[in-house]
Amino acid sequence: IPSSPLLLFLFLESSLSTGTLHERHRYRRNAVADASVRQNRIISLFHSLCYRLLFISDVYNMVWLNFFQLRVVVKGRVQGVFFRDWTVQTARELGLNGWVRNRRDGSVEALFSGDPTAVDEMVERRCRVGPPAAVVTALSAFPSEDDPGQGFQRKPTV
Repeated sequence: IPSSPLLLFLFLESSLSTGTLHERHRYRRNAVADASVRQNRIISLFHSLCYRLLFISDVYNMVWLNFFQLRVVVKGRVQGVFFRDWTVQTARELGLNGWVRNRRDGSVEALFSGDPTAVDEMVERRCRVGPPAAVVTALSAFPSEDDPGQGFQRKPTV
């Protein structure tokens, strides 16, 4: 079982997403589903389980090495409210490497790399709230193998 609140959240979130709502209702509604639907469902569950096991092993390997890296997408009123500059300042205070940038869909994307407790602090406590003028409505975090570079930088919009 994951040790930090962030890892526990990511584990539980991945455990609950085992197919779309439409697929689950269709499967329940059609009690006499044909063999191919059942076979596809079993294969889908198997792939989901394998993905979770690989994800957990990758997360624990990164924590074991005292190094953790997460890519985060923050949605809400996060552009035009000093979110990127606030993120750069806060990440540097915590000693993290990585970058932050706006996305054309109105969200902000960031890569945080460093000590697992500092990454957890940045994502769970700081980015969920943001600077005073921001309104965060959703935050997605997932492991990443991208190169964070040295220090923390602000990148151009993508």
